[in-house]
Amino acid sequence: MHLEHEHDYGHTHDHSHTAAPRDELIALMRYMVGHNVSHTNELKELAHKLAHTGDSEACAQILDAVQDYETGNQKLAASLDQLQK
Repeated sequence: MHLEHEHDYGHTHDHSHTAAPRDELIALMRYMVGHNVSHTNELKELAHKLAHTGDSEACAQILDAVQDYETGNQKLAASLDQLQK
C-alpha cells in the first residue's frame, strides 16, 4: 500500500508500507528530530517577538505549546537513541 500526504506548507511524505532498511529508518528519524527542533526554535522566536509587541497572552500560549513540543521531541530523540544501539 502506498500512501502520501501533504502538509499545509507544501511538501509531501511517502507512507509506503514496504520494509525499509534500518539505516534508512534511522536517517529518517534523525531528520525528523532535527526538523522538529527547528520548528520548536521558530516558535520560541515567534513568542519572543510577540512578547515585544505586548501580546503576552499569545506569547504565553505559544510557550506552553513549546513545552509540549519539547516533551515530544525528547521522546523522539530517546526513540532515535534506542534505534541507534
